[in-house]
Amino acid sequence: MGLFTAAWGVVIETLVKFVWSTIPKYLLIMGIFTDMGGHLPLPHYMWMCPAFFGGILSYITAKYSESGNPIPGQNDWIKSLHIVGVIGHSRLIELVAISTLTMASGLSLRAEMPLILSSGMFGSWLEIKTKQSISSARVLNLVAASAAVSGFFGFPI
Repeated sequence: MGLFTAAWGVVIETLVKFVWSTIPKYLLIMGIFTDMGGHLPLPHYMWMCPAFFGGILSYITAKYSESGNPIPGQNDWIKSLHIVGVIGHSRLIELVAISTLTMASGLSLRAEMPLILSSGMFGSWLEIKTKQSISSARVLNLVAASAAVSGFFGFPI
């Protein structure tokens, strides 16, 4: 989980720099945005970018919900942890992709909840593959989540 967390952190930082530094500079050079005295000052990018990403990511998330296999959220993780000890892992890739784009776009400021969900989903997959008991599954799920968060903050357990 530590390597995944470190790699994900690098990807997020790279995308944030791209979305909030590289793209605005390019749009300014291309004349789409202008300086403060022009028709579309560059500071408008600060609301346009999250609005654009928010609309697209909300649509994608809603489509997954309509399919009958939605991307789980915080309450789903807590409920499944207490009831069965595992959470469905079929939307792990989608969760990581949407969470990464959400953080890059400025819609989310922190990575804790996506880290907890993704590591819990990975831990659940591992628990099912190794046929753990419900008690062991809960422990592995919690340990995976705490390891991801501690690795993200640089405090490995």
